[in-house]
Amino acid sequence: VGLLCLYPFIYTLTMSLSTAVEAKREGFHLYPREISLASYRMVLSNPDILTGYANSMLRTIAGTIFTVVGCSIAAYPLARKEMPHRSMITFLIVFTMLFNGGLVPTYLLVKKLGLINTIWSLVLPTMLAAFNIIIIKNFFQALPESLAESAHIDGAGDWRILFQIYMPLCSTGMPGSMPCSTSRTIISRYCRSFCSESWWKATPSSWSWGLPTLQSSSSRLKPSRPPPSL
Repeated sequence: VGLLCLYPFIYTLTMSLSTAVEAKREGFHLYPREISLASYRMVLSNPDILTGYANSMLRTIAGTIFTVVGCSIAAYPLARKEMPHRSMITFLIVFTMLFNGGLVPTYLLVKKLGLINTIWSLVLPTMLAAFNIIIIKNFFQALPESLAESAHIDGAGDWRILFQIYMPLCSTGMPGSMPCSTSRTIISRYCRSFCSESWWKATPSSWSWGLPTLQSSSSRLKPSRPPPSL
């Protein structure tokens, strides 16, 4: 099973090192029969490749940090018993895991906030994740209430309790939410559209997130002959 999981990576590496003729050959590709670096030369000759990698790393690192900190701030009051209506607020957060506004309302919100063509349009829309908030909230609730009460008696405020007591003690839960935050930041494909307003004016054939595939699939499912009229 482990070797089967490695095969997609081996296949991708093999295709990148193969010639165009070898890449078109059908069948399994476990190793390149004809090694060629033409693909790497073509990619590295693009002057925008370094900018793209820099933006990807910046977006991933900043998105992960903002998501972990933001979800911790949202989860802390929900984990406190004195928080009024915390059950209702938790239900509303979980509700967003099942239903959301969709792509168009999210785009309009980002546009009204003036985040179009900025790096923040890639970070802020994925900053708060309901799944991560629930995970961190459960870790916070597992801590004894006496810690916060003792800190309050010593004069510590909620911000200090969160960042200096709760978050360090939940160091096992933070690494668990960080991969989720990183993957959410990477795979949020629609956020790429917020970098340029030209996406809003683009035709469906230029979208790169699966709609043409669905349209082409639906066209293949159409019957070759029209149904008989009644």
